[in-house]
Amino acid sequence: MRFSALLLTLLLALPLAPASASSTEQHHTVIGWIEAIKISPTGEQVVQAKIDSGADNSSLHATEIEYIEKDQQTWVRFKTIQGISYETPLLKKTSIKMKDGNRQQRPVIVANLCIGNRLNEIRLNLVDRGHFKYPALIGRSAMSGYLIDPKNKHLAGHPDCGLTDNR
Repeated sequence: MRFSALLLTLLLALPLAPASASSTEQHHTVIGWIEAIKISPTGEQVVQAKIDSGADNSSLHATEIEYIEKDQQTWVRFKTIQGISYETPLLKKTSIKMKDGNRQQRPVIVANLCIGNRLNEIRLNLVDRGHFKYPALIGRSAMSGYLIDPKNKHLAGHPDCGLTDNR
């Protein structure tokens, strides 16, 4: 009887024990709500990004966006906030619902995202973000493996993943 009571107490206490916090910390990188990042194809340019779990998609400031044919496929040519021109293959076009209810077509590219020393391949839409404070927004679809500390900025350090500028 005494053993049964002890066993029952232990079994009831197990679900209340915290899930292995150390294993979570080993597989996730803690980042702030603002981070310095590098994104291919603009690999050597460091830009400030807002980390936004409320947004599904990631966006990069781009102007003079145009579609071109290259190597028998559609590519996108655009300029970054620094005014540098890039070309990269177009993955698809997406329709984003705006705050006013209208929809906006945006080009989507595959890009490498460097935060700290961690490199991830993401889908990135190109849009004029000139009226926003941060030229890049990283949405939740690109956040696998990251935990966001909403009280802090720049926890990941300078982005250093070996990305190079591939204009």
